Amino acid sequence: MNHRIYHLMMKILGLDASTTTIGYSVLNFDGYSPPKLEHYSYFKPPKDGHIAERLAVVRNFIYEIMDGYAPDEVVIEDILLGFKPGGGGFGGTTIKTLTSLAVLNRVVCLSVFDKLKRPPILQSVMKIRHAIKEDKVIPKKDEVPALMIKYLGPIDFPLQTKGKHKGELAPTAGDVADSIACVYGYCKLQLREKEKVKKKNVKKRKP
Repeated sequence: MNHRIYHLMMKILGLDASTTTIGYSVLNFDGYSPPKLEHYSYFKPPKDGHIAERLAVVRNFIYEIMDGYAPDEVVIEDILLGFKPGGGGFGGTTIKTLTSLAVLNRVVCLSVFDKLKRPPILQSVMKIRHAIKEDKVIPKKDEVPALMIKYLGPIDFPLQTKGKHKGELAPTAGDVADSIACVYGYCKLQLREKEKVKKKNVKKRKP
């Protein structure tokens, strides 16, 4: 498990990148207490034009938020971690869609690497869900927004503005929530690891 124990306030950028929406968030983490949410939003990758042009737009967007927020770490939800080929897809995702997701995800990773000068931290969907779960219940995707509000306080997730679902969470809310959960889950794992080390050291000091 990739653990980086922090001793100073760190700014961590979370990314949930898909071909339809890139949710992103910035949380502050001191290594001792739960992280605090600083910013959250989303970006819609272009659907038209040559694939190289569309990916260049995504790359430039990542450069922009990296320059704007100057994060110390970047945590990315990685759909490829945990994918098992031969099953016709992952969670209903077809191979064609998965290929597009994989290409975009890796462009995002490379863009982060260009700015951070080291690889981003990749976390699988299930690893994130396990880290943020309450008790032993793993939350479903549509439960993540409410869970993030419970942990971090009020969050103005995007709402649908028309139709019969007006006022309900918009689909983009899930992407924003997942980006927040990506960082929150990572920080919880850091705190758990630190607690384990502390308990281990206490046992060593006992006569």
